[in-house]
Amino acid sequence: MTNWVCYLLRLSRPCNLPKQLCCQFFLRLGRMRQLILYFTVFIVIFLSGCVPISYYIQAINGQLDVWNRRQPVDDWLSNTAIDATLKSRLQRANSLRNYAITELGLPDHGSFRQYADLQRAHAVWAVVATPEFSLQPVSWCFPVVGCLSYRGYFVERDAEVFADTLRETGQDVQINGVPAYSTLGWFADPLLNTFIHWPQGHLAGLIFHEMAHEKLYIADDTTFNESFAESVAQIGVRKWFTENGLVDQMDRYESYLEQKRTFLQLVAETRHTLEQLYASEKSEIEKRTEKKRVIEAMRQSYIIYKGGNTEPMAYDGWFESEINNAKLATVSTYSKWVPAFLALYREQGNDLDRYYTEIQRVSELPIAQREAVLACIGNTEESCNKESPK
Repeated sequence: MTNWVCYLLRLSRPCNLPKQLCCQFFLRLGRMRQLILYFTVFIVIFLSGCVPISYYIQAINGQLDVWNRRQPVDDWLSNTAIDATLKSRLQRANSLRNYAITELGLPDHGSFRQYADLQRAHAVWAVVATPEFSLQPVSWCFPVVGCLSYRGYFVERDAEVFADTLRETGQDVQINGVPAYSTLGWFADPLLNTFIHWPQGHLAGLIFHEMAHEKLYIADDTTFNESFAESVAQIGVRKWFTENGLVDQMDRYESYLEQKRTFLQLVAETRHTLEQLYASEKSEIEKRTEKKRVIEAMRQSYIIYKGGNTEPMAYDGWFESEINNAKLATVSTYSKWVPAFLALYREQGNDLDRYYTEIQRVSELPIAQREAVLACIGNTEESCNKESPK
């Protein structure tokens, strides 16, 4: 059985592991992880549905490659030849991880106790697609995690090939380089070279964000999951800076969040205008022309916001590259409910335990009711039902 699984793990091009090494590594995973991979292979063969088997195999290969590269952080720190900057970053990441567990109430599933240098700029590449005249992203459904509004690839070229097939059907497509991802507590996620050298606030936010996925994750609602994790990240970073007296760092982080709020507002306004356009009875030619005008108007609004500021700002690169429906949809996926989550945190007296309890209750509602509750959090309109779900 093990040899058969090892063979499957080596079927697709991204796998560079020799067969013997692959099998030895698989055997070292331990019986529980072997059973999980056996189950994964079963799903690949019998339940893959509209997603081709090759996609699952590249995902298994990619995960195996990450595991093969990782080493315990303590081993890195005890290595006298380690770069001083990397050593400092790993020590800081250790502190942030411990803080997430002891002060933020996030679970200790072994994540971020190891470090891996992937020798590339991104951990994975996520492909997002929407129809030409819609902001609703296409979803793909998978075992365990449910339906997601993206497909992730461990090799950039594979993502580009898949993106090209979507573009050929007339869809808007966006490829996002992703620095980290969560296996939702199924496995211990390592620290990666793709983010270890980030500024302290961003590094803390990423660690808190990914560990929040291990705290709560619900199937078939990417926007809820990402918004919840982002809310925990923002709460955690503010607490970390405040409790450690890092005033300058806090100021820079708040400046970044202010830029982010302005960015999100511009995107929200553009989305609203485009949604009205797509729902209108205008011809496709008229919609296509107006779509370009609306997107260009958003670019100009950002230039006006920057004013005469010649210093680089957080979202310069985003506006300088191509903007389409898929790119706008990605922003919504990661931020739509963040204000509601943060408002709920304040309503719970800034108490994380109470906050997590309320979020758990909201997560158990049917999606329509869940979104209605989130839409009303922090909303003073009388039409909103302000009661917490029971």
